[in-house]
Amino acid sequence: MDKSIKKLIVFSFCLMGFSVKSALPEGTCGSVIQLKYPLVVVSAKNGFVGCGYIDASACGEDEACAIVSGVKIPEDVLKATVKAVSSKAADLGVKVGMSGAEALERFK
Repeated sequence: MDKSIKKLIVFSFCLMGFSVKSALPEGTCGSVIQLKYPLVVVSAKNGFVGCGYIDASACGEDEACAIVSGVKIPEDVLKATVKAVSSKAADLGVKVGMSGAEALERFK
């Protein structure tokens, strides 16, 4: 998939549902898409932190992503523990075990 399309998909998450900007770090965008369990993604300039619906290995070397679980709203992502990272996220210093907030700092 073309990188610009991937970026558009992540950006689209920020436009769907509702955007929570007050509690999230500046330069990030979080949204909730209604499924049986919410699909939650918080994106920053150079990567994103998403819920367990997303497979970090699918992001590979093209996208920097960190995966957390047990989140229902974007603010939960900040406190959640990173369970998996893409190789590009690892190159940016994101590691399993850090918080979602720490991962987003590295994605700025």
